[in-house]
Amino acid sequence: MAMRDRVIRDEIHKDILVPGHHAAIIDTREFQRLRHIQQLSTCEYVFPAANHNRFAHSLGAYHLAGQLTASLQDVQPGILSDDDAELVQLAALLHDIGHPPFSHVLETPEVFATYHSHEHWGRVLLESKETEVGAALVSTLGVQRTQRMFALMDGATEHDGVAIAPFMKEIVSSQLDVDRMDYMVRDQANTGAQIGGFDIARVLRALRVGADGHFFVKTWGLPAIEAYLVTR
Repeated sequence: MAMRDRVIRDEIHKDILVPGHHAAIIDTREFQRLRHIQQLSTCEYVFPAANHNRFAHSLGAYHLAGQLTASLQDVQPGILSDDDAELVQLAALLHDIGHPPFSHVLETPEVFATYHSHEHWGRVLLESKETEVGAALVSTLGVQRTQRMFALMDGATEHDGVAIAPFMKEIVSSQLDVDRMDYMVRDQANTGAQIGGFDIARVLRALRVGADGHFFVKTWGLPAIEAYLVTR
């Protein structure tokens, strides 16, 4: 039975619109596990309200990816297909699916000498035919588009002979990506930190794709980018 579209109320972005076929991915046990993975690990012992989780953060990154791809399609028609925009948005949604408890606290050279990174385990979950999230992803996208999303996440320049523009990966993982944009404002809101602050909407509106396929920033958007960098 097809799932209904949803409107999820978020403390940062307010209404997050989720179509039913994406809700099927969110409802999997592997994604729901992120409700129990705190974004800032043990920071709540210093900042009592900083007990927000990677579930909310992943939804926030998903939402911002949707806003950015829609903005690009509006100001640069033809730069991104609807199919690829969906892949970018789902890659943002699933970027933290493999995170263990205590987040990055356990990610040290000593640990990595023996154990794999959260990115590795995320891919294991997404590629497996035995996980709910792996099955839901293939059901939503099909095998070929799922593989294209993995290629995008890996930073590949093409998949099955079809180009993948660099900016698609940059939306999900770069020095100015939706992951960082979300956790910076979310962490600030939940810790009460008063350092920096930036206008997400203006940052998103200022981004354009150049002839080389990479992002550049409109001149009028530079102050917003500078505020982002100061906040980081």
